Amino acid sequence: DYNAPMFSPDGRRLAYNVGKGRGGILGDIWTVLLADPAPSRLTFDEFSAAPVWSPDGTQIAYIVTAGASPGIQRKPADGSGAATLIGESSTRVLIPGGWSPDGRLFVYTDVDKREIRLVDVSTGKSRVFASEASAPAFSPDGRYVAYNGAMGSGEPRVFVQPLEGDARWQASPNFGSFPKWSGDGRELFFLQNSRVMKVDVETRPSFRAGPAQVVFGGLEGYSWRTSPIVNWDASRDGKRFAFVEFRREGLQGMQVAVALNWGQTLKAGAATKDAR
Repeated sequence: DYNAPMFSPDGRRLAYNVGKGRGGILGDIWTVLLADPAPSRLTFDEFSAAPVWSPDGTQIAYIVTAGASPGIQRKPADGSGAATLIGESSTRVLIPGGWSPDGRLFVYTDVDKREIRLVDVSTGKSRVFASEASAPAFSPDGRYVAYNGAMGSGEPRVFVQPLEGDARWQASPNFGSFPKWSGDGRELFFLQNSRVMKVDVETRPSFRAGPAQVVFGGLEGYSWRTSPIVNWDASRDGKRFAFVEFRREGLQGMQVAVALNWGQTLKAGAATKDAR
């Protein structure tokens, strides 16, 4: 029951959460050094999910749904300190999106209110950034946020919006979800059905996206439709991607049994019962 794998900014580590069993998402946050895959447990409350790294890789934020301080908490990535809240304590379902590059702002999805909110990390004050939206991601220059939005069909599209002002651009030509920026801000990745797509982008003087390109497909055996949890990630160099693979033994155990000539079998069983 692994979920939400997220690369550290330097690409050397991965954070993820492990559910409590039977498909559960809530559990505890773990980290692993990719060169030496011995995992380290970060939380011990069994009600955590959806980790994201701070820009300098020293902290990890995640949602906690129970306990004395439910809400979005942050903790040193090496486990050396206590957890503290980002923003106010809340019993609503809040899914972390991440910090701005300067660490001043934090963006998250309020699932209950179906909106994206920005919170000032130092004051804890928040504001609505986008409605009917989820899965936000700051651009590397801190000027934009990409996110899932919906249009008339109700299917999610990837939109990009500046921190200030009313402008908004659609980055995916049609259906697309769970955007991820490359480290240099020149590419925006997103998922489309079982494929990873990308668009080349420019952010100055304003945002502009090129045509969508297929990076690779074949994600049918991976867990990528888990909204509002973002269940995949792209490394900053855009060369590595992290997904959660379904258990293959579980797939092998899912079989359809076909009974042939079942009518005759029932008749034979009834005749045997009458004879007895």
